Amino acid sequence: MPVEEDGARRAEYALNQFSNLDFYDISLVDGFNIPMIFTPTNNVGSGNCQSLTCAADINTQCPNELRAPGGCNNPCTVFKTNEFCCTQGYGTCGPTYFSRFFKDRCPTSYSYPQDDPSSTFTCPSGTNYRVVFCPYGATHPTISNNHNSTKVNLEMVTEKINSE
Repeated sequence: MPVEEDGARRAEYALNQFSNLDFYDISLVDGFNIPMIFTPTNNVGSGNCQSLTCAADINTQCPNELRAPGGCNNPCTVFKTNEFCCTQGYGTCGPTYFSRFFKDRCPTSYSYPQDDPSSTFTCPSGTNYRVVFCPYGATHPTISNNHNSTKVNLEMVTEKINSE
């Protein structure tokens, strides 16, 4: 699903990494399209092991410059500059008006490419996770498909990610 059309968001994880830790996050770096919860089902409270929630109504609040069919684009997709894309290496960009828009609504989510300090979380290897799309019965805005617009109410979808 191309970001330019969908403003896709991601749940990212890398299991059994450095120091026997799982690394995980919710990323809005590619934009936003549906609310999400990413939570460990065991080991909660161990170090930086915590539930992440991004259930804000970002699509209806999306700045006009970032609006996309079915979601809200990230500013890199729209403006294609280092200020928003961080293409010139670590430390060459920082928070912007647009990244703060995302961060204010989803404080534990990545809001721009170098947002590591406040957006990467770890749990001990062997932790199990649950990802919930559209928690609390949230709905998706109008989605265009073959030039027909349809209002879609997404059912809650859960997926268990097992680190075994």
